[in-house]
Amino acid sequence: MPVRIAMLGDSIAAGLGARGRQFPVLVAEDLGAELMDLSTSARQIRADDADAVRDATVVVIAHGVTEGILRPSTRALRCVPPRWRRDGWLDPRPFFSEQRCRGLSQRLESGIRWRVKSALLRVFGPEQWTRPEHFSAVLQAVVEGCGAERVVLVGGFTLDDRFFPNSASELELYAAISRDVAATTGARYVDVAAACDRWEDYLADHFHPSQTGHRKIADAVTPAVHAATSMFDPNAGSVREGGCVPALSPPIAPETATSSAVRNGVS
Repeated sequence: MPVRIAMLGDSIAAGLGARGRQFPVLVAEDLGAELMDLSTSARQIRADDADAVRDATVVVIAHGVTEGILRPSTRALRCVPPRWRRDGWLDPRPFFSEQRCRGLSQRLESGIRWRVKSALLRVFGPEQWTRPEHFSAVLQAVVEGCGAERVVLVGGFTLDDRFFPNSASELELYAAISRDVAATTGARYVDVAAACDRWEDYLADHFHPSQTGHRKIADAVTPAVHAATSMFDPNAGSVREGGCVPALSPPIAPETATSSAVRNGVS
């Protein structure tokens, strides 16, 4: 039976702007595995995720970004045109058309949108789609439901506070929650905070990685996925040529200390 990697994540894992070369695809290619990709734009961790990936050998979870970004409140969104009220439409565009007139129009609107968002955050205050305490509880339940020994948690994604005011520190908090869940359950955790160069390895929004950025993230994630896969398939083999060489490290040892990562309120 072939090794199957399940991917749970948002637009980063789904490869917005990466033209099919996002890190889950690269990890699967490096390991010669099948990819069951459930990642989509604006996706958040769900209580029933464990049921959706029961047929996978290893489950990679890259959540805590969409959940943690600070966004204008529902009340604030009443001040903008209806089409800007859709999920993510006040964020800057990650890329632009190569057609000159269309590209210039997109750049102009993109610049207006994120500046309007910044003003709304200052006037009305921010909201988050998933509060830290809820994210922690659901993530731990999903990891335990999957079986922690076959889960790889990925955290440490970042963004530019210029375009996403005060959100970078929030993503650090959600990454700490993922790291803490890994320590509590015994799942593996991969920190990709230092994998990419800021902002050379990102698209124009300083949020979504470029193809180069995805390659670097894949190089960081592949060893942990290979290690988890090897526990269930001793014949999983080595990383294919072009991928990183796996360092088979054990999962994070469970801790008995209560997490200090989860807190109430927004920074």
